[in-house]
Amino acid sequence: MDYIEEAIRQLLAGDNAPDVFLPFNYSSNGAETSHVVSTGPSYLFGFTASNANAAARFIQVFDTDKAPTAGAVPTVVVSCAATSDKELLWVPPRRMERGIFICGSTTQNTLTLAGADFLFDVQYV
Repeated sequence: MDYIEEAIRQLLAGDNAPDVFLPFNYSSNGAETSHVVSTGPSYLFGFTASNANAAARFIQVFDTDKAPTAGAVPTVVVSCAATSDKELLWVPPRRMERGIFICGSTTQNTLTLAGADFLFDVQYV
């Protein structure tokens, strides 16, 4: 995590702003079903997900660097009411060994990809 150490060093040295702002941020450019946020060991600080569907959905997060197959069991799952949003924050951040994959699902405990009804905003390192 050289980025973190360098950002902290620059802040403590009194520079105006660090060269690298942490955490990193991924934001959807349009409605989507899922997204691979990061690959490799990562820290998940939190996310906001907006569900535009008229039905309740589940937001699932997987510790993986690629899209999991249908039926996979998520690392984290939260419900998201119809046409609403959900925010989560972890302090300290949650460690993900392989990467961060976020998606919408029509089922709670296993992956059944929902339609492209989500906007994701994810903070991670």
